[in-house]
Amino acid sequence: MKFILLNPHSPHRKAFDLQFGTATAENSIAAALTVLDGLLREECTGCCEIRLSEIFLPFTMVAVDPHTEHGSMVVEFYAYRKKVGERPHVLLTANDDRHWFRFYQDQFDAAWADSTAWPGGSANDARKEKS
Repeated sequence: MKFILLNPHSPHRKAFDLQFGTATAENSIAAALTVLDGLLREECTGCCEIRLSEIFLPFTMVAVDPHTEHGSMVVEFYAYRKKVGERPHVLLTANDDRHWFRFYQDQFDAAWADSTAWPGGSANDARKEKS
């Protein structure tokens, strides 16, 4: 499993807060890192990777078997001041819509290449690094 999160120390974190109208990015990222850190240590040792992006990506993605002909993904677009349940979620499959499936697969791969490995540790450690 691969996860890309916005670096909690990135200046782009403020754009996330402005788009959603609340200053929750730092706490949301810290909470996600805490959960993922638990997975890395207990359940997914050797099968999970976490990277941090310096830019705020305009979508989230969950993909299953993205490099096979049977791959599928759900792409969720961030919309201005909309909550998770209000945002567009698009289901793509490699068989049914190869062009857009490949587009988002390439987007993820490019974001992965440009992001940096999270060194691990608690979310509180990540907050301390900022100081």
